[in-house]
Amino acid sequence: MCYDCHMKLLISMDRPIGLDRLKELRVDGIIARCKSFSFMGELSVDELVDLKKALEALDLDLYVDIDIMIEEGILSRLDGYLELLKSLRPKGIYFSDLAVYRLALKKGMSEMLIYDPKTLLTNSLDAIFFLKKGLDSVVIARELTLEEIRKIIKMTNGAIDMQVAGHIMMSYSKRKFVSDYLAYIGKPFKEDASYAIKEETRERQMMIKETSFGTEIFSDHILFMPDEFKMIKDGLRHAIIEARYLDDRLLYDIIAVYQGSKDEDLLERYPDAYLEKGYLYDKTMIKKEEER
Repeated sequence: MCYDCHMKLLISMDRPIGLDRLKELRVDGIIARCKSFSFMGELSVDELVDLKKALEALDLDLYVDIDIMIEEGILSRLDGYLELLKSLRPKGIYFSDLAVYRLALKKGMSEMLIYDPKTLLTNSLDAIFFLKKGLDSVVIARELTLEEIRKIIKMTNGAIDMQVAGHIMMSYSKRKFVSDYLAYIGKPFKEDASYAIKEETRERQMMIKETSFGTEIFSDHILFMPDEFKMIKDGLRHAIIEARYLDDRLLYDIIAVYQGSKDEDLLERYPDAYLEKGYLYDKTMIKKEEER
């Protein structure tokens, strides 16, 4: 494991994004999603191979995200996909299901693996446990406070990845919530349509996406924490900006701010974008005695 590597800024993409522009903004690489093995994947296997070549031409790194729950029926296809990735040699493979780890370990690919259990990795003990399995790094939960993040970084000696901007994935279920609800009220479901939900206690809508793999719900706000990012970036292995549901102009401006090449107040430029600091200053656990 390499603990002295400088932090890399990655863009997690769900659509074609201008690679030349990302290069100009000094992005280090992108996280791509293949249709068959990622919840919101856009790329075919052939397109993934072509993307790797395009990135190499620009000296950008390719990372791949396998974020679906793995069922027994797709293990053989997953095995073949990992064989392809072994030959393709992406810089890293993000995964959520431990079946990916088991298969990749047999192929000698543990150094490529980055564990991203979404909301589950919330403490240094869990992080250290998985790092001892030979993984390159692990992704901490998006719901942690700044204090908790700094403690985990310190205890793990910097083998930590973190989402630092973009909409946060709040929940994932294999159930088909959108199509089931629309069927109940007698309306058709369109997979390529945009849907949103609103809780009674919230003022804003949350984006909801259903695919053949299930349903994901995203935060109503956009995580934007440039000041806090400066405090912790030297302790991160990879900093991730999630591009889902961001238009290109806002995405590029966020990258520029994080890279220090733009000091414009984006809160003023995008007053309706709901740029917020997420859970950085919210307690994630309240003890009973604190409630008295």
